[in-house]
Amino acid sequence: MSCGLCLNDCPTYRVLGNEADSPRGRIQLIRTLVSTTGAPDPAMVSHLDACLVCRACETACPSLVPFGRIMEAAREDIATRTATRGAAGALRRAAFDVVTHRRLLTAVSWLATLYDRSGLRALARRTDPSDAGAHNNLGVLFHNKGLAEEAVQAFTKALELDPQMQVAQRNLEI
Repeated sequence: MSCGLCLNDCPTYRVLGNEADSPRGRIQLIRTLVSTTGAPDPAMVSHLDACLVCRACETACPSLVPFGRIMEAAREDIATRTATRGAAGALRRAAFDVVTHRRLLTAVSWLATLYDRSGLRALARRTDPSDAGAHNNLGVLFHNKGLAEEAVQAFTKALELDPQMQVAQRNLEI
């Protein structure tokens, strides 16, 4: 059934106003996805990714269409068809590992705090102000003469001066 009673309850449809961003439109996109093979169309994936899977449409549906389960299956299908390989895939897996393992999350949080408090972020921004992304690339630090030594000194100073850093460092030791 495609009555459209769910349209007013769908937050993405209310904001975007596009039929493809409604539960009814997404079901049609999922039908297309299931009937094809190979990598899905990026536009299709974009519409499906916009869904919040809040399941508000399920409560409005007189036919009790299990939209949430359908959407979860479609996302799983998309993930298997577009499995990321190489460095991007490794980075994605590493990010999921960090989030799901408490010690890794603690270590990454500690390193991010150390990076911020030690002055390395300011040092990275100083290296090449014309490069807007330079502050996100620690490798830039070590390509410039003299900055590697300054970076090591900044890390050492941050560890010595901040008692919270010392506690975090002890907690990470196995």
